[in-house]
Amino acid sequence: HFALLERGGVDTHTGNHDVINQIFELIKRLGVDVPRRNTTESKAEASKKRTFNLVEALSDEDILALPKTKNRKQAASTRLIVILSRHMMRNKMWNMLITLASDALATSLEYGLCEYSPLIFAFYGKIIISYDKDIRVGCRIGLLAQLLLEKLESSSSVRIETSMHTKFVNHWKQPLSLSLERRISGYQEGLKIGNLYGAFYNITLYGMGYFYSGLSLPPLVDDVKRFLDQMGSYNFTRPMFLNLPLYQTALNLTGQSDNVLGMFTAKTSEYYHQKYKWDGIIGLEIWWSYGMQIAFICDEIEIASAYADNLKRVGEKTCMLERVLYFEQVRAFFYALIAIDQYRKTGKQKFFHEADKYKLSIEECIKGGSFNLLHKLQILEAEFNSVNKPNIIEKSLKTLHIGHLKKTPSEKNIVSAKSLQMMYDKAISSSRRTGFLQDVALTALLASKSVEVGDDRYHVAANEALESWGATAVIRCLQVKRSLPKKDSAESDTTPIGQIKGYRATKRFIEGIQKEGSEFLNVDNPFSNGEYFQH
Repeated sequence: HFALLERGGVDTHTGNHDVINQIFELIKRLGVDVPRRNTTESKAEASKKRTFNLVEALSDEDILALPKTKNRKQAASTRLIVILSRHMMRNKMWNMLITLASDALATSLEYGLCEYSPLIFAFYGKIIISYDKDIRVGCRIGLLAQLLLEKLESSSSVRIETSMHTKFVNHWKQPLSLSLERRISGYQEGLKIGNLYGAFYNITLYGMGYFYSGLSLPPLVDDVKRFLDQMGSYNFTRPMFLNLPLYQTALNLTGQSDNVLGMFTAKTSEYYHQKYKWDGIIGLEIWWSYGMQIAFICDEIEIASAYADNLKRVGEKTCMLERVLYFEQVRAFFYALIAIDQYRKTGKQKFFHEADKYKLSIEECIKGGSFNLLHKLQILEAEFNSVNKPNIIEKSLKTLHIGHLKKTPSEKNIVSAKSLQMMYDKAISSSRRTGFLQDVALTALLASKSVEVGDDRYHVAANEALESWGATAVIRCLQVKRSLPKKDSAESDTTPIGQIKGYRATKRFIEGIQKEGSEFLNVDNPFSNGEYFQH
């Protein structure tokens, strides 16, 4: 199939319709029927349902025992279909995409597996979660994709790309941190074979997964700095600009920048932007996302709200297949928290209904089996209870399995306060048990504003969680804003960054076989006047 690609003159790094037509022609020459451009939604749904039924009729053991096909054309067409899927996503050709991917997986199930079958399994699992919101089946197919890599002894290129696709499914049913080793392996394999796109894409996923897992921040600072410089040395500026917001965020939180809230205009950011000629667009959405989270935990709600408004406008145009990523659910969580705060301050029902909309989206994920969102729902339930909306208390108690508490008119406020404290405490406990240190701190800070306990226990809990996370700059910021208990003079006010090595800091980075990465397309900078929030 590589010979066919070269003969057809296909440039797989672009996504125009000429490229799509060329790949279609190559697939036809391999004897595979391709869907029409005007494929209807009902046709796509029928193909997806047929393949779904095939998958459900087979056990995992049955699928793993399927024979290898001897049809080399089937293998080549499967690889081309995965390449084509990327271009169809960019051009929003959803019905064709679903039909083609579903039919390709059905072919593997009916006629045997090929080296590229794990790719199509991973892609179909992504489709099932995105469109049907069936987390159980989507995660099952994603796991099968990983197992098939071993059975079929797939090449490094297939392993790398399969890992890229499974990012959409793995986070639903397992702790985020479990995927970090796989991302590092994908990065290393990519460099060994010269697949720089796959290498740096995997390391981008590693950074996000590490941050959202709640692991200690100082090692991440060292890691991301090395990755950024390596991306720059290969002239791969796009992944570098996608990772720069994370680096600046980690610097801000750990106190290694001038301002914990400084993002675009921070010295480190400006250095990379000027040196590598940032276009003002690549990574902008990521800047907003991290900025919103930092601002909220620092109690700068207006700044957080401004970031959130921009993210929501961009989110309306987000590809359906990208909405199942974990960070999208984190954004919904913060949208809800911001809306609750606005409702608390204004009493306007629109904010309450907006918060409830985002909370419901998280509830749907949890009903589907999401492992990493339950504690966030518990935080939201406590916050909803804190604004004293009628009927919220009883509903929240049912959700959290606390049970019903008897109320008398004279004891109503007292019982409500007790139940509210129970809800915050349960959310803190769940966050700590699952390792989300940032959410332990966030919940304790929220509880300190809503629960009267007569002491500073929640401030102390927030300090301890922030210290463990490495976010010493947030502690200092909140000491000024809320007069949080200061540390003992014997304690260091900064994290000893120099004494902590990154995840791979002690190991030599593997250099790829090619040094000239293709440059990504830049567009004119619409932010020349510096008004980032006008996007």
